[in-house]
Amino acid sequence: MNSWSLETAPAFVYDAGRDLWTASGVTLSAGDEFKIVFNNSWLTNMNRSIAGGGTVQPNTPVHVVYEPTFNMVAGQSGTFDLTLDLSTYGGTLLLQPVAAQ
Repeated sequence: MNSWSLETAPAFVYDAGRDLWTASGVTLSAGDEFKIVFNNSWLTNMNRSIAGGGTVQPNTPVHVVYEPTFNMVAGQSGTFDLTLDLSTYGGTLLLQPVAAQ
């Protein structure tokens, strides 16, 4: 578990020009479990994960849905930009590795 709390969960910023939500510079370790939280509440019907849980690999978009029970699992360690596209039903999530400086 990555031990995010509502206070430490990465903030997603909306880009109206691209119609995407992005959380930048998120550090995950392989095996970390995570979920996307909306409106600063774990109880909202907007929280997103992979149906039934599942592993997210970098550069591979995954379909996410409202998922109150299961978390996603990071497939690799690293620092990522998490991009959420809600223009389709449920949405898609993409983990893009951040290049080392």
